[in-house]
Amino acid sequence: MNSHSHADTTTALVPRLAGLTDELRERRRNRAARVAMRRELATYSTPAEVRDLLGALPERDDAAAEEIRSILDTSVASRPEMSHLAG
Repeated sequence: MNSHSHADTTTALVPRLAGLTDELRERRRNRAARVAMRRELATYSTPAEVRDLLGALPERDDAAAEEIRSILDTSVASRPEMSHLAG
């Protein structure tokens, strides 16, 4: 009977382990996408470029737009020549 209990436990753990693996894979994918977005947004290096990009975002209120605004806000805050764009 003990071997059945072990088999049942193992069988129950397999789907949970698969779910955890899928979740970790998705987190890695999301993290890689955020890193790529930060890298791409870092290429907006002039006030005019940042202003144009920020100007295109007001109509969007989804999570991606909020993340773009957050990344640009951080970028602008770190560049004194763009301080007038902060806000």
